[in-house]
Amino acid sequence: MSTGLFQQRRLAPMKWEQPQTKEVEDLKRIIFLIIASLMVIGLVLPSMASAATPTIKVIIAGPMAYVQGQDMLRGALLAANEIGSFTVNGTSYNFTVISCDTNEISDSAAAGTKLAAKLDANLDCKLVIGGFRTEGVNTEIPIVLNRTPMFMIVGAATATLLMYVPYYKVNPGTYGNQKYIFRASPFNSSFLITACFQMLKMVTDTVRNATGWEPYVYGSNGTSNKTVRIGIFAESLEWAAPMVAAFQSRIPAFGPLFGWSLGAIKTVSDTAGSSIVTPALNALKADKCEVIFTIMSGPVGTVFSQKKGELGIPAIAAGINVLAQESTFWEDTEGYCEYEITMGTWAPGLNQTVKTLPFLSAFQAAYGKFPSYTAAAYDVMYNLKAAILNKGWDGSNATSVQASVDALIPYFEDLNNKMTGTSGVNAFFPMWDGTTMRWNYGTYGMLLPALNDTQIDSLWGATGYVPEPFAASNYTMPSFNPHDLVFGPSWVTGIFMQWRKV
Repeated sequence: MSTGLFQQRRLAPMKWEQPQTKEVEDLKRIIFLIIASLMVIGLVLPSMASAATPTIKVIIAGPMAYVQGQDMLRGALLAANEIGSFTVNGTSYNFTVISCDTNEISDSAAAGTKLAAKLDANLDCKLVIGGFRTEGVNTEIPIVLNRTPMFMIVGAATATLLMYVPYYKVNPGTYGNQKYIFRASPFNSSFLITACFQMLKMVTDTVRNATGWEPYVYGSNGTSNKTVRIGIFAESLEWAAPMVAAFQSRIPAFGPLFGWSLGAIKTVSDTAGSSIVTPALNALKADKCEVIFTIMSGPVGTVFSQKKGELGIPAIAAGINVLAQESTFWEDTEGYCEYEITMGTWAPGLNQTVKTLPFLSAFQAAYGKFPSYTAAAYDVMYNLKAAILNKGWDGSNATSVQASVDALIPYFEDLNNKMTGTSGVNAFFPMWDGTTMRWNYGTYGMLLPALNDTQIDSLWGATGYVPEPFAASNYTMPSFNPHDLVFGPSWVTGIFMQWRKV
């Protein structure tokens, strides 16, 4: 372990409420400015348990050359060492974390092959956490279907990934090995769109107020009808494509209601350099966009923020920029990220649950950095422990390990087994009852399998929760996919963060 210069910046408190109730004034005050460190760590931590203790192996599959994969591994290692040994049916076990570099940012097509090799080298391992890039997960899922480990996706948000899971398990021909696939973090892209539209509404209202424009009045022909121009800057990747399409269609659709107009749309590679990013940003500048909505998860996020500042583009960036969750982002962009807003999972000083601040403190103490969202592997490790304690475990051979994993699936399918994590309450949408159908007024425009009234009541109470008008209507599948992380009030909703110099 080597430690570089330690630089401290004053930390201002952050305020958060559920996105649908947050006031515009709060948005101005949100600050994502935390202690930054250049500490470099290795990717292996010693286990706290004795080497003689039987182990439950967990593969962490992600792009280990990048922070997205490294934080998956860091979160899992931190949890494994905190958990230590635990007793199941009279036998003491500890978790052994195995790193699998899928390299899915640089070479998504080979991700499945790399996961297969790691599983084949560890035949007694039937638990996998990871899967960051959708294109990579698409190659990993066939491996899961063939080798049948439980696959807890942490990273890839694309809603259609969970369409691999059948809508109900009555028919063994469709349930089959697809039952092993879950998404533990983040909530799916349909709900990302919902939350981002809510963010966009707050940002555009703030822009209108800050620039002295009159409040927007629907149908007005005067100065109050002046619109905020919104451009889009996104990665040219599978997870981002439906989000781009949604914003491209809905910004004009809701423009007359909210005072929006659609500007230029630019898509680039997730690893694009300044030679690609600069002309794209200049086009947005020429289009006089007041807001640039971002959809980025890769290294291009840093290039975007720095070049936007260098070019002096007078627009606020708001949306998703995974690299903006990094504690070194201010230094990485030479401060040009100031006022940028991104969706995140945690924020300094914000205690979303009783587990949040202890986790953030432990993570920063161990690794000298703030966690990016893939560190949610930490929660998955604790959730696996809870399931194993409930259902039991037999690690005597590969066959008994497979049987033990099979027994965990009903546990995670039972909403009564919801678990408090570091960013909210974790549970998975229930299976389809095989009967209930509802009309989806969104992307699909057809009757689709849906949650029934009892399931809706168990999730959000008798009044239900309809994230209108931005998500799939009436609780249909998709987007309320079985085995997908539950989104909404009292569960997990996400937060908005802004970089500011204080």
